[in-house]
Order: sequence, then C-alpha cells, then structure tokens
Amino acid sequence: DGFRAFAGQVKGPLFAGPGCAELPGAEPYGRPGDRYSYRDVQVVNGIQHFTLLVDGIEVRTQAGLPGLHNVENAVAAAALAHSVGMPAAAIGEAIASFRGVARRFDRRASAAGRHYIDDYAHHPTELTRFIQALRGMFPGEKIALLFQPHLYSRTRDFAPGFAEALKGADFVGILPIYAARERAMAGVDSAMLAARIPGAQLVAYDRGAQWLASQPATVVATVGAGDIDRLVPHVEQLIRANA
Repeated sequence: DGFRAFAGQVKGPLFAGPGCAELPGAEPYGRPGDRYSYRDVQVVNGIQHFTLLVDGIEVRTQAGLPGLHNVENAVAAAALAHSVGMPAAAIGEAIASFRGVARRFDRRASAAGRHYIDDYAHHPTELTRFIQALRGMFPGEKIALLFQPHLYSRTRDFAPGFAEALKGADFVGILPIYAARERAMAGVDSAMLAARIPGAQLVAYDRGAQWLASQPATVVATVGAGDIDRLVPHVEQLIRANA
C-alpha cells in the first residue's frame, strides 16, 4: 500500500519492471512484448552484450555491470530516457559507456587467477542477485564470501532469506552484526544466521581480511552496508601479496 501511494504521486511517465506489483497507470518494461525490453544476452570476456528494444527499435549495446538485474536496470533507464525524447541510438551509446558506481560489483583486485569483488548488498534479494552475477561472471569457480549483517532488526526479520541467499556461495564467513542506529536485541546475532548455513563460519572483524584471503576460492567477495568497506584495502593487499 505504501509503495502504491508513493507511485501514485508521480505526475510524469511511470514504469514498472519485472517483479513489481501492478500499478495503476504504470507501463511495464523488461518482459517479452513490452515496448521497452531486451533479448539475446551474451557474456563475452566478462561483459554482458544484449539487444535493447526501444519502442520497436533494436539497439545492440552492453552493460558495464554483470547480472541480469543490471540489464533490467539498463532497460529502465532506457524507458525513462526515451520518454523525455532521447533517441534509441544515443540511449544505447550511453548505456554502453556506464561503468558502474563504487561498491556495486566493485572489482578491486585480480592476481594469480584470483578475483576480489566488493559489494554493498545488504538485503536477501540483493545478495542473491550478487551471487548469481558472480556465478555468471566466473562459471565453475569457487566463491568465498565475507558478509556483514546490517541492523539487528533486518537480520531478525530476514534471517531465512539471508541464509538461503548465502548458501549460493561455497565458503561463507559472517562478521558480527553492524548495529548502526540500533541497540542489541536478545537472541539476535550472527551465530543465529550462521546456524542456518551449512559450513558457515563466524569471523571476528579484525580477522575478516585474513579469513577471506585464506579461503581456497578463486573468487572472493566482501559484502555488506556497514563498515566492512574498511577491510577492502587489507583484502586487496593480501590478494596481491599472495600472487
């Protein structure tokens, strides 16, 4: 209801992507047959190439970030740009030039066949999409993931979803919960989450970088919205030092 009320305040073009609830007055995008959509996704040398469909015009372009969700995001941007008069060809060029933002599938280091990615994901759906993107980018590779839960309330409310998402990695380390604006809650901690994930390990914050770099995986990732980003330089250093 809150989302519908928010969407109802939009005075201009309104678009709703795959997975969104039906919204009065919203034009769907990203699905076969929609005015704005995509097809023929191919990954070449780690880059997603796809055909962008803009009101009957086909434009071959590429997404700077991996994962099908980023193709869908590109279609959303295309729909908005076209609705204010931007030509399809220019939209395709703009999408291909986008290189992403910090802490969203942020490729931090590659050395001796190992790859280190940092990401801001802190919700089960984001985690799932991130791990899927890793699998698509590095098929067949072992993945080690160091996750920092953000907020006690979020960890409590979404524990089953977090656990299911994290099972997508081969090695999982969980840091203590980053409290941010909250106080500790009885019975809510990282151990509660780790207990739901076979093989998951509890990792002290000051041991996080060493734990991640020591895992027998060719792809390693730090994930979370707290202060896990402070570990990034240390992980980078360890990955490069062990090359």
